[in-house]
Amino acid sequence: MEIEIKTKALKSLSEIADYLDTINTPGSGSRWLDRFLSRIESYARPSVTYPLCHHQCLARRGMSCITFRRWVVAFKILRGKFVIYEVIFGAVLQ
Repeated sequence: MEIEIKTKALKSLSEIADYLDTINTPGSGSRWLDRFLSRIESYARPSVTYPLCHHQCLARRGMSCITFRRWVVAFKILRGKFVIYEVIFGAVLQ
């Protein structure tokens, strides 16, 4: 299944990777991003359906959510694509 990452989510991912590079060894941000994308690929399967997010703000927008470590990934399956709209730090949603 094709994966599409919307601009807002791309910005978040870039900021996360940049931050990890500043607090860890050089390249740690890109390694985190590689692991993130690998996890997303494992969820992007054609015949799988996901429930709506538990967080009402995202559920009202028709989004499903998965977690990657402490991050919440808000997405929809549209026309055979796994579309990521937001990547949010989990503590922000509580």
